[in-house]
Amino acid sequence: MTLTVVEDPPEALTVFSFEEIVEEICLKRESARQGIESWDRLHAVTIELAGSPRDDTNWLDPSRVWRIERVSIHNYRGVLNEDPLVLVFDPTPGITVLHGLNGAGKSSISDAVDLALSGNTPAVTGGTAGKAALWDPVHLARGSSSARVEVTLSSGGDRLVIATVLGQTGETVSHEALLESRNGIAKVNLGQSWHQALASHQPVFAYASLERRVQLSKDLATYFEGLLALGGSFSALEETITLRGNASAEALKRWSAAREAGLRGLSDVDKERSTVTTSMPLDPVPEPNISDDKDTWLRDAGLTETGLNSPSLPSDARERLAKAATDVRSSIEEFEKAGTTAEQVLSGTLEQLHSDAVDRHLKDGTCPVCATPDSSWLTTLGESVKQHKNLATLRTKVGDDTKALGTATCELLTAALKIGTQADTTDPINALSSIGQSLLNKFDVARESGIATQHSVLTATAELSDWLCSQGARDLITEAVARTDATKQWRIARARAVESFVTVWEEDGASASESPLWSATSKRVGELRNGLRKRRSISLEGKAGARVKELLSDAELQLKSINVLTSKASMELVDQNGGQVDLGMLSAGQRNAVLLAPLLASVDAGPFGFLILDDPVHAFDELRIDRLANSLSKLAETRRVIVLTHDERLKEHLAARTNDCDTRLVARSGATGAVEVTDSSHFWDRLLLDARAVLDLSLSETGSTKDVTDAVRGLCRMSVDNALRSFVIRNSVLANRDTEADLTKLDAAYTTDKRLEVAKTFWNETQPALNPVTRAERVCEPHMTSWNQSIHGNPQLSDSTEVEIRAARDACKALAAAL
Repeated sequence: MTLTVVEDPPEALTVFSFEEIVEEICLKRESARQGIESWDRLHAVTIELAGSPRDDTNWLDPSRVWRIERVSIHNYRGVLNEDPLVLVFDPTPGITVLHGLNGAGKSSISDAVDLALSGNTPAVTGGTAGKAALWDPVHLARGSSSARVEVTLSSGGDRLVIATVLGQTGETVSHEALLESRNGIAKVNLGQSWHQALASHQPVFAYASLERRVQLSKDLATYFEGLLALGGSFSALEETITLRGNASAEALKRWSAAREAGLRGLSDVDKERSTVTTSMPLDPVPEPNISDDKDTWLRDAGLTETGLNSPSLPSDARERLAKAATDVRSSIEEFEKAGTTAEQVLSGTLEQLHSDAVDRHLKDGTCPVCATPDSSWLTTLGESVKQHKNLATLRTKVGDDTKALGTATCELLTAALKIGTQADTTDPINALSSIGQSLLNKFDVARESGIATQHSVLTATAELSDWLCSQGARDLITEAVARTDATKQWRIARARAVESFVTVWEEDGASASESPLWSATSKRVGELRNGLRKRRSISLEGKAGARVKELLSDAELQLKSINVLTSKASMELVDQNGGQVDLGMLSAGQRNAVLLAPLLASVDAGPFGFLILDDPVHAFDELRIDRLANSLSKLAETRRVIVLTHDERLKEHLAARTNDCDTRLVARSGATGAVEVTDSSHFWDRLLLDARAVLDLSLSETGSTKDVTDAVRGLCRMSVDNALRSFVIRNSVLANRDTEADLTKLDAAYTTDKRLEVAKTFWNETQPALNPVTRAERVCEPHMTSWNQSIHGNPQLSDSTEVEIRAARDACKALAAAL
């Protein structure tokens, strides 16, 4: 997309809230000619997220501003200190300059803050041998196996402590944040909202790092992508749509796989049943679609049949069982009529005994029954068997019919009894099957233990036969035949084949059916992103254009447009005649200004009340340093601007433009190599130097200080007040007090003595005698009345003296040296 710089002041580069996203969705829905349903779905999800709690606290509420208070660095890059290097910053708006020679450790400090906030180390360039990168940073200090960096931010009465730990390879092993509030200390998940804020409102700018990253058009696109980040609300919406869409797609995959398995099962059932069933084949089952209603499809396809999936009983099963029972009953009756009970009972046994004796070649002799010696028992037994030939024929008939009954019960009755046994206990055939099963078991046990004409076998056979001819048995078998009808069983088998598919359909059907809608909704997210990014691009382009114009007006260069595509980006610059100026034509200083301009344009909004700039004047001339200092002084009206530089000109320009400019010297110990940060100047010191200069000039010119008394005493009071304010800020940070609350209490006191009294209560030591505010108060006490009179324009009773300036300096030193 190509955008044109607008003349009207662009809106602030704020991230988009859910409410703004909802408005954009409504606008796009109204103009859409199709796909209304997907816009409705996107609208519904956004409304849902807008009404739900985001993150686990309100610590990243858009209305909150987090200000930097403290930085701790240990074993990171050039910081070789044995103990962590700790820097304490004034969280209120103003400028802090950390200046020092190259190699003193300034970039290590800015990179440490960036690492602590993001938890990410810059990606290495890669390559080996001749293609190995020369300038990739080494993240661990020399000789260290780990590193830890920590940043403390404050907002109101809360503190956010973020720490990153690097392992032996220089990779991040932990990135954690603790929120300290009146409710206690809790671990918080920084989440997408935090990283979106870091990308779109970068609080740390290091020119060397950025120049190293931005070498190609795609690198410039990545840089702008961060500045054009739409915020945590959009990220949450995009993530939710993606997660739900993926879940729906996975549900559809499971549904489709289950459907294919179900259809294969149906095909196998139909193939098997069609070969054994003589009835008309069933109609093919139609293939279901995810949009179909499950119950309607099951009903129309005939897949709702219930019952046992068992082999089909023949329709004449009852008749065949009844005939077998009748035949064996008739045989038993004839057998019983043919002789006495003893003959009936023992004829088979005697015949078996005779057969066994012959087979074993036994002879007449002692009778094995009565033990009579020299008897012809075997001969007598043979004659008895011959005499009962008719009874033997009947016995054989009983045996054959009993065997036939056994065959029939095995083929038919067992299956029928299974149907009844598996039926519900309230089903009448369940009780009938229990009776039949008991008789069948007795029949089977008797047959295994004896021959057909033995009493126990005859009894068991007769009882089973009688039951088979009863009405109860007829009812059971008739119902079993009906329930195992071939067509019915075919339908039951079909229903069983799709059971798993139906279960999956019940569980995943609702989600799977919405997969096309989620897919369409995902496309709407892309359209929404383009629309929101266009709005943000216009704002970024306008603000960056103003910064470019401010920094490069001497060269009469202007930013015409920023073009951001998926894989590349470009910045179009024009000269005073409208002619295009290629980026490759820029000097090193101009290139730095062009890269710095978009970042300065993005920091006027966002959750960070600070901006850290490392070497922002790389290759800048005097004119451009002055213009950058002017821009930074304006930014410092609403945030703490921390500048790390070796350029003394920038330090001087910033100090000249800003009343509240804290300058510190960064140096490396020649003995230990440790990084040391010390105050190089104080605002109170400059005030007292001015007071001494005014006093000396008045004495040399007039011989009196009467005309400058109010000025000198006003400067003395202002110096003490400045030192007192710095003391309160540092004490609050180190003692984990609420800095803003302490400053509010301090500002509520309007005289120096009252302000000192308030500040004394903030001291965190237990020994009141060591309170530095008390020492400062004691030094200032003789002069406070006259200082207050000068500030309020009251007549003076005496002229100012050098003693007052010395007292003010001693009080300021006592306060400055305390922490």
